[in-house]
Amino acid sequence: MRLFAVWVRWFVIERPSYQYKPRPDINIRNDINRIKRGIMGTAVNYEKFINDDFSIIQDEFNKEGYAVKDATDFATYKGWLDKGRKVKRGNKGLRFETSKTYPKPFYEGYVPKLDAKGRQYYRHCKKSFVLFHKEQTECISN
Repeated sequence: MRLFAVWVRWFVIERPSYQYKPRPDINIRNDINRIKRGIMGTAVNYEKFINDDFSIIQDEFNKEGYAVKDATDFATYKGWLDKGRKVKRGNKGLRFETSKTYPKPFYEGYVPKLDAKGRQYYRHCKKSFVLFHKEQTECISN
């Protein structure tokens, strides 16, 4: 995490660039916290997507020959890594696009775009996820 903070500080503040003009009202700590919230927002959108489009996901995996009973039978690549499993070599995931739109933080050149009151802008857009079935994974052996 420290290396990420150093990189963000260099990229946002110290990097020589003709496009970036430092804004005195934003400090690096606030930028890192906003970026973290943006990353965590993806997890929230994933949970909403699973709840909203579960029947579509179930139908598509059934077409491919994988039985889906509940949301624990599939996950993203990173989701399987977090659960202690890895996707087997050569397996392809199924790409799904959300049927609804979800809020996504809006950035202007790696800096969150703020309105006049200092609140961050959000745009509503569809998101896509690549999902793998549990049969396409194996336990990570240490």
